[in-house]
Amino acid sequence: MMEQGGRPCYIDLPYPQVTPGRDPLAVCLLMEDYSGAASELSAVHQYIYAAAQLKGKCDPVSQLLRQVAIVEMHHLELLAQAVLAKGGDPRYVMRGGRKPERFWNAGIIAYGKGAGNILLESIQGEQGAIAQYQQHIQQLGDESAKALLRRIVMDEECHLQAFTDQFRQWAEKEGR
Repeated sequence: MMEQGGRPCYIDLPYPQVTPGRDPLAVCLLMEDYSGAASELSAVHQYIYAAAQLKGKCDPVSQLLRQVAIVEMHHLELLAQAVLAKGGDPRYVMRGGRKPERFWNAGIIAYGKGAGNILLESIQGEQGAIAQYQQHIQQLGDESAKALLRRIVMDEECHLQAFTDQFRQWAEKEGR
């Protein structure tokens, strides 16, 4: 596990490459992880916003959020490359069943205030991301895409632990 400023942000293992080849199902699932409502794109924006909110007010949480956002940006890039490898176009769009394609927008992220609320939102977001990735791993037929998602889940589990630990520290400090 790599640590930045004493906080775990990612696992120090390589990310598998996704094998090229047209796969519409993989594109659909990877796009949901890339730019859906619960996606790496959403996580990056939510964590950057929250880090800015807490800078100078609760710097340990602000720094953690920023560090995790950087890892999420890397995941975003990896997923874009995976979408391209499977024949898709990694535009910032949200897809959902039979609904028409619509562009991602920042209205879907949580705009929490205060360290406690932001940490709880972050914990819930990581739990949701892990569950979504696990569901997509089950649905995918492509082993290379599954391997990439499994590797990303390892980082997400580190994020969940870091946010949980930080919440406990914050709660102790606040007497909650």
